[in-house]
Amino acid sequence: MMSDLRLAPSAILATGLLLGLSQSSHAFKPDMDLGLENQIHSQTATPAYFPVLSAGARYDSKNRADSLSSESEFVGDVKFRISPLHLQAFALTSKNLYYGIKDHSDQSRLRLSVGRRHVGWSSLDSIWGLGQVEPYDSWDRLRPTAQGLTGIFAHAETAFFDFRFFASYLALPEIMPNVVINDQKQILSEHPQSVNSAPRSFTLLNKPVPIGYNLELPSYSSILLRPAIMGQMETKRELPYFAKLGFGYLPMNHFPIALVASLPTEVNSVVATLTPRLLSHRVYIGEAGYRFSRKFEAGIAMLIDEPLRDTLPSNYTTTELTPSVSTSPWIKLEFKRIKLQLAHLIVKGGVGADFGPLSQPGQNFLSSRLLYRNASQLALKWALDGQFRGSEIQFKYIHEYSVRGDWFAGDFLYPVNPRMGLVAGGDLISAYESAAPDRGAEFLSDMRTLGRIRLGVNYAL
Repeated sequence: MMSDLRLAPSAILATGLLLGLSQSSHAFKPDMDLGLENQIHSQTATPAYFPVLSAGARYDSKNRADSLSSESEFVGDVKFRISPLHLQAFALTSKNLYYGIKDHSDQSRLRLSVGRRHVGWSSLDSIWGLGQVEPYDSWDRLRPTAQGLTGIFAHAETAFFDFRFFASYLALPEIMPNVVINDQKQILSEHPQSVNSAPRSFTLLNKPVPIGYNLELPSYSSILLRPAIMGQMETKRELPYFAKLGFGYLPMNHFPIALVASLPTEVNSVVATLTPRLLSHRVYIGEAGYRFSRKFEAGIAMLIDEPLRDTLPSNYTTTELTPSVSTSPWIKLEFKRIKLQLAHLIVKGGVGADFGPLSQPGQNFLSSRLLYRNASQLALKWALDGQFRGSEIQFKYIHEYSVRGDWFAGDFLYPVNPRMGLVAGGDLISAYESAAPDRGAEFLSDMRTLGRIRLGVNYAL
């Protein structure tokens, strides 16, 4: 039987159904769209040609005549993607799917909402796409998008401060490229970005031995039903200076992997059972900065991530997770139609050595979720004028110093008419080291064979 990591879709649909039922007494006409994107990768990627069909729906009662009332709102979006040539590569995601009192309601001092909601708790998490606080839609790891947490939200404000609180017992994890294992215990290349999820061979008795895999998933209730709380205080947007403090006790959005291996009698192959570790962590957020004008602001953000330890049997091999401190100064500038962002990231800690029977000194068996160690980023958005009015160029460049890696990402968005839009873009990635000297930062190394061209069309129904 095929095994894959389909962890969240049923829970997202259940949440959406409950919120949708609350709208049953009102006209509900979401905006819908269909899309087709062709991704053509370098020949070293498998599959090199990866078409993607998408269908999405969005609804925001704030912008609709059929709004519930002047004080309440319903905001939702759902997106489904699948590759028609690789049907086991698919994803169902939702950034927002909530009902509640509007954030700036004049009639209620405490604004409550329930569902899945993107808040943007950490600027550092958003700038670098780390997914340490809010989960990410990383089905396309080269174009990740932040998703909301799912639970109950509270918002209150004073003349100078905004206060937010979140609590939940439902954890919808990060969406990653599908990992599919067939009956012969081989990882299938259904999604080009899943090829680096696990090594295909292991050095045993000084020679490479093929590895086969089993996937052992915990129960869905243990994956989804986990407690979470989050609190935050920040200055009002109207002030020239800004500061933010936050604390959270949250399930980790990604699953560190533990494995146990068994050897057949002839020792000509290894069969490894992969088991996701369900960990929680404490996060501490601090930010400060100053808005010099409407078009120029600068700040610094810090995120402390403290994983909580779990207990594993002695025959499992996994990576030790340690507390990490991420610091990122940044600058945002705006010149007429150009928005520019400069940032630098330094991460200390986070990943330790492997421990267990298959651990090897100086290297980790699986890539970590610590994307960068020491990196600089330049991001640009340019809204064009003239005959290309309405079009936009998006560009991002990241240099990772610890692996000597570079990532150039660019897209050109062109509206053919109010209903149809085209996108053309691509990625160019290189890295000279497989990991940082102090471990981690394998992301660009894992992705370096996945240079690609993207061509797509989207149509609003």
